[in-house]
Amino acid sequence: MVCGITEFTIVHRRHHCRHCGKVVCHKCSTYRWILPYLGTTKVRVCRVCHAQLQGDKDRQLARQQNDKEDRSRWLEESEETNLSVLDPPNFFAPPRESAAIARESSHAGEPTYLGDASEELDTDSDSDSETTDGTSKS
Repeated sequence: MVCGITEFTIVHRRHHCRHCGKVVCHKCSTYRWILPYLGTTKVRVCRVCHAQLQGDKDRQLARQQNDKEDRSRWLEESEETNLSVLDPPNFFAPPRESAAIARESSHAGEPTYLGDASEELDTDSDSDSETTDGTSKS
């Protein structure tokens, strides 16, 4: 008996917890649960088994919620990874503005046209004091 207080008589019937099988009084067995191994009908369980079953149910719900959050987080991470892998670069698209600015700043001071480069070569040869034939300029 769960409570150990009630004496069973013709007036006070004894009951059995369908989960643990213990003999219980009416006050200790007011709970009803669906126990899968006994079918789909709610059956009498004692207060000790009720507390155990409720704790199991709460832990299962918490685990399911955590699993759901983990799955959604994993799916978000996978989706970001998959999008970056599946989207091939578009080589025909115009360059982004930031890329164009970076390209211009990296080539600052360098000649843009071949004509500019040849003028620099000519000015360098004017500063030489000798010509290619070994005579000096005057």
